[in-house]
Amino acid sequence: MNIPFIPGTGSKNEKGVGKGYGYTYNVPLPAGTGDEVYIEIYSQTLPELVKSFNPDIILVSAGYDLHQDDPLAYLEVSTEGIGKIVENILKSADVPYVFMLEGGYNLNALGESVRLTIEKMLYA
Repeated sequence: MNIPFIPGTGSKNEKGVGKGYGYTYNVPLPAGTGDEVYIEIYSQTLPELVKSFNPDIILVSAGYDLHQDDPLAYLEVSTEGIGKIVENILKSADVPYVFMLEGGYNLNALGESVRLTIEKMLYA
């Protein structure tokens, strides 16, 4: 499990608190996880979750430290993989989306990933 970062949350057992109980779904992944696993999660698990949650809006905490060139998270997702993840998010429900920039510490990878995210949003 790769959750060494603040606030130290993200275990599979966490389900949310208060009125949000049941609306937290974490998928802990080991260091080195790349495109194939991430895309599978977003193409298979996300649509089921969105259907069961029935949201009015989807807020995306867009942390790009999953990028293979990022020095922090030790994950191996390519820029193209991030594009596929964004495509899967955008087609998961016909509701408004808000993407909020969270992380990404290699400025070249961050810039390219954000550009691709915006491109996917414009042409969804």
